[in-house]
Amino acid sequence: SIANLFTSLFSYRPLLDRPQLTTTEASHAATYVLIVLFWVYSFYHDNPTFRRIYLTVLFVLFLLISSSIGYVAFIGSLFIYWLFCTKVNFRRLFSNVGVGLIFIGLAYSLRDYFLIEYTVHHLSIVGDLLSSFSADRLTYWLQEDYSFLERFGTPLLGFLSLYDSSFLGIGGESFYYIFPQLMSDYFPNMLTNPLLSERMQLDAHFTVKFLPAKIASEFGIWGFLLFMWFYVSTFNKINHFQKEFNNPTYRGLCLCFIYTMISTYMCSYFNFIVILVFVVTPYLYFDDFEAVIHNTPTLPLDQ
Repeated sequence: SIANLFTSLFSYRPLLDRPQLTTTEASHAATYVLIVLFWVYSFYHDNPTFRRIYLTVLFVLFLLISSSIGYVAFIGSLFIYWLFCTKVNFRRLFSNVGVGLIFIGLAYSLRDYFLIEYTVHHLSIVGDLLSSFSADRLTYWLQEDYSFLERFGTPLLGFLSLYDSSFLGIGGESFYYIFPQLMSDYFPNMLTNPLLSERMQLDAHFTVKFLPAKIASEFGIWGFLLFMWFYVSTFNKINHFQKEFNNPTYRGLCLCFIYTMISTYMCSYFNFIVILVFVVTPYLYFDDFEAVIHNTPTLPLDQ
């Protein structure tokens, strides 16, 4: 009933067990909420009361969406940010680990209220692979679970297609033409998955569920290298500014930028462009940001 209440405020298609917001896919809804959550953390640091209340509401909504992809991307974003964008502070590290353990314990005790069976199943797959990773276990889950195949198998096939397409790639939005042959060449046992077989018989439009792999497959090595050069150079510059000025806006920008790359929601150009433009736009105004930081006057936006 809570899920339907949230969804009915934004969408015509209430789902049975979790809110969908302005979309009809839980992982998409998690993407929207996390982007907003990171941005609220950035821009409302001067009003701690508002920030705490709003972040709490967003985080509760994020839990209720119950997206395994959202949970993994959230943890992954924070971990990569800590690894590459912060200075090593062991006292703060142990403090954060303690808070994290408390949160994990609280979330575990309340899991029946926000984790649906579908999400629990996929989180168990991740846990199984982390605890006992092997080629056999990976193949087993790819055969058994179509969602896992779609999110992990298609990116893998996207990169493997470079053996055939090499320098030029196969062309924009053309992956689904070679998908059946790739499955037959590299993972023939996965064709036993009933849902995959049904979709292939219906000639479904398969796409790569990870943007770097999608670009590598469709535009070849040159397209992949150009894209990664753009991403890494842009991220390095944003990271440099956030370390130099220690400003919450830059920290939020780094979090959002990292999240856009690891979220499997970026399965098409349109979705990725919407998120990327939203995240990188402040990057174009570094001069204005620096002026604000140093309390110097800036020109009005219309000038």
